[in-house]
Amino acid sequence: MQTRIIWEGKDRFSAEYCHIMLYESGPLVQATIIGTDGGRIYKTDYVIKCNEKWHTLSLDLSSSFDDVLSEHRLRSDGRGNWTLDGKEAAFLKGCLDIDISQTPFTNSLFINRAKLEPGSKQEVNLVYIDVLQRELSVKPQQYTRLSRCQYRFANVPNDFEALVSVDDNGLVTDYEGLFRRVATEE
Repeated sequence: MQTRIIWEGKDRFSAEYCHIMLYESGPLVQATIIGTDGGRIYKTDYVIKCNEKWHTLSLDLSSSFDDVLSEHRLRSDGRGNWTLDGKEAAFLKGCLDIDISQTPFTNSLFINRAKLEPGSKQEVNLVYIDVLQRELSVKPQQYTRLSRCQYRFANVPNDFEALVSVDDNGLVTDYEGLFRRVATEE
């Protein structure tokens, strides 16, 4: 299965083209995001590879913002052990998912991996990448499945929360206040 999605930013201008290819071995995702922040233009490209259980195995990320090119290569064994740019990244130990600040797609990684039942919730540590601030850290987050296609996402401690709506494939259709899907092609 292949799906192409375009998301737009709601709170500031951004547009993302995301190509999701589902293989027996797991999803492969290639995306490009363009946008503005503080009147400055940025462009981010990323490629994510997961195993068949949606455990993130790799992220290649390249971003150009404020005349600086940032590139990162994250690799994981799918069990929470990571390398960053070829070096062991012990501070990421235990994280199974990533969250890139500029895209709603990375919410779909946890949603498809965890497969929460409606009414249940789970707290998880994720590799959080704030591309424009050039920060990579571990962030605790919580997902509560409210219904078949709706989740409540919250940072822990709760300084931010939003409703996240997904389609039947667990791909984000609307991220309250931040992103909305404007086109899909399968």
